[in-house]
Amino acid sequence: MPKIPLIGVSDSGRTPDINSHRAVNLMPQIRNTGAKEQFYWIGAPGLKDFATIAGVSRGQWALDGYIYYVVGTSFYKIDSAGAITTISNGGVTSSTNTCVFANNESQVAFVQGTDEIYVYDFIDDVFTVVEEWSTEYPVTQIVNVSTTTYRATTSITHSAIIGDDVIFKGTTNFNRAYTITAVAATTFDFTHINSTDADETSLTDAAAFVREDDLPVTPTHITYMDSYGIVNNTTNDDDEGIRDVDFFVSYPSDFRIWEPADTGSAQRDPDAIKAIFAFQGDLWLFGEISTETYYNTGSGTQPFAPTRPSALQWGCLGPYTVAQTGDGIAFLGTKKYGHPTVLLTSGYNMQEVSNHALDYNLSLFTPAELAEATAFAYHEEGSEFYVITFGNDSLGKQTWVFDSQSTAGAGVFMWHERQDYNGDEFRGKYYGYLNGKHIVSDHTESKLLEMDRATYTDLVGSSTENITRIGVSGPIHSDDMAMFHHTLVVDMEHPVGTGVVYLSWSDDGGHTYSSEASRSFTGRDTRVQFDALGMARNQRVYKIRIDAALPVNINTAYVRIEQGLW
Repeated sequence: MPKIPLIGVSDSGRTPDINSHRAVNLMPQIRNTGAKEQFYWIGAPGLKDFATIAGVSRGQWALDGYIYYVVGTSFYKIDSAGAITTISNGGVTSSTNTCVFANNESQVAFVQGTDEIYVYDFIDDVFTVVEEWSTEYPVTQIVNVSTTTYRATTSITHSAIIGDDVIFKGTTNFNRAYTITAVAATTFDFTHINSTDADETSLTDAAAFVREDDLPVTPTHITYMDSYGIVNNTTNDDDEGIRDVDFFVSYPSDFRIWEPADTGSAQRDPDAIKAIFAFQGDLWLFGEISTETYYNTGSGTQPFAPTRPSALQWGCLGPYTVAQTGDGIAFLGTKKYGHPTVLLTSGYNMQEVSNHALDYNLSLFTPAELAEATAFAYHEEGSEFYVITFGNDSLGKQTWVFDSQSTAGAGVFMWHERQDYNGDEFRGKYYGYLNGKHIVSDHTESKLLEMDRATYTDLVGSSTENITRIGVSGPIHSDDMAMFHHTLVVDMEHPVGTGVVYLSWSDDGGHTYSSEASRSFTGRDTRVQFDALGMARNQRVYKIRIDAALPVNINTAYVRIEQGLW
């Protein structure tokens, strides 16, 4: 019997008559010539319990055996055994915004669109909320004046006041943040953690960074490159002289120190910087309608300058969709007069990687709704997956997944859809890789979940629900002749257990479907057969549904058709 065009990517959009292919919770795979089938479907991973947390996560970051995450106004870390440590209880400004993270060699920092930068020193176990600019004063000596009180002498008159925080650089013993307790014109006192550290009386290259003036920036994104933290800004403040085209650079290797002079701005085609991302030696500034790249000149305290003489004419619609996948950066973007699409950078070029079906679905939502889209990327078993979720409560939310590695060998953009047990968007919103585990935060529940290919269910509360897998074929054409469909055989691999395959079909291009027929299956190599499938004219589309909690690979399908006159 001849094969039918069963295996494919999700590409059914505005006109399913032309291409009705869908892959829901089925991942299209490609293998080299000589394999039994070059293209086939395997089941997408399920979700199992990793940890119950204090609420719905607003963002997470994996680093050195921990996942750091924010719930409400508190900041936590969790290890691979599920043990949770509270870093700050209530120290984060109340917000529902997504938190974006970065790290250097000793600190994790995050921002959330409010006028603070949150910094956790995981070496000294100190959490700091940065709410002020820092002012630099040269320091000539630090000496003990009584028990744990030390006095710093500056070479110029300072404007610090009691209660200001200070951070020293270029000293041996004083490497924490301190609170000033007394001031004079060129000295100030602070309390140290002990009284045994030696005086430092001949400092020649030391400085005190005093946090004095309110920080007027409201960053939604932070990144790290060449020892510097870099943030964007989302507000315009004429009094402070800052704009939403500006970016700000931290002191080297310290997210706690930000000086107002260390700023840059989009220059080639300046528009509001929606996202900022460091990648392969370049700083990417994603604007509303253009994108610029910057490099480190090695000169000055703000060393970044444009890489190219012109901006890329693609902007960012979804600031929280920017993620590295493979050798590029993927994000939800648009041209100045264009529709939304998913883009992937290649060097300094942009490639549209979404297909017509995804672009059609994106077009159903407003720019404001797409600005709330989220995405993450992960690598597993030779594939690089980019997972994007978008939509609204009225039309529903959708999750689409792009496999950039398989795309390179397939000649077609390898997209599939992921849904939860109820047909809604995939439950995972934020991602972190923790000691061999793919950990995602549940978008509605107080849980961290593990994505696992050996799990075939969703975890909803404390209950498991079977994942429904749906595969829709491309159209089977007959040149406007009648087709008598006698037999269809689904070739699949199923290692254990017994399940049921449900089959329905459409003779109007995938707009409506018949009632379902069902057949049970068992055994490793399974050929599931359906007979007496009726007559169609011009075209037919088949839909396969499997909702058993079992591993399933679908290789291909065959059909015996007899043509005749209508």
